[in-house]
Amino acid sequence: MMTRRLGILTTFATLGATLAVTPIAANADSLFDDDIGPYAGVGIGYGTFENEDFLTEDNDLRDDRMTWQAYLGANFTNWFGIEAGYVDFGEIDDEGGFLDANGVTAAVAFHIPVHESVSLSLRGGQMWWDSTGTAVAPLDEFEFDADGEDPFYGVGAHFGSGEGVGVNIRYDRYEMGEMDIDMPSVNLEFGF
Repeated sequence: MMTRRLGILTTFATLGATLAVTPIAANADSLFDDDIGPYAGVGIGYGTFENEDFLTEDNDLRDDRMTWQAYLGANFTNWFGIEAGYVDFGEIDDEGGFLDANGVTAAVAFHIPVHESVSLSLRGGQMWWDSTGTAVAPLDEFEFDADGEDPFYGVGAHFGSGEGVGVNIRYDRYEMGEMDIDMPSVNLEFGF
């Protein structure tokens, strides 16, 4: 399993380095175009764990699923970039136990310009995560402290020009050990 993950990470790194260097070497002056260059974002989201419903059995919205994230990236062309980020999955406390988890991410991003101020994106990369909590077993409750690394991927839509403030709507799927986490989010993004 670790060999497969290492292979995926190596493939992303090789692909990213190849795609990043080619446009820089061929067209260095285009790095300062509006849609090309560094950006930063911060946003809030809503995490669902292991395909759970957004609603409780009483049809109330689960109110303890707030997440937040921050990220830095750079677009090397109108269609390719790299990104690093931090995601905090918040504290989940219910009858099955307690979980506090967060992670650091690195990804490659591909963009599809739809309009001069709208683009779609596809991201994929690796998350290095850490989690602590308690779990309830049939006969006992136990505490745990775990960390690891797993792949993640996501899609998004960006509204705004490359420079200034824009809005980025994302939907990401994270893996954390044996757990899957889906996270839709709304982000303010700042292009430089």
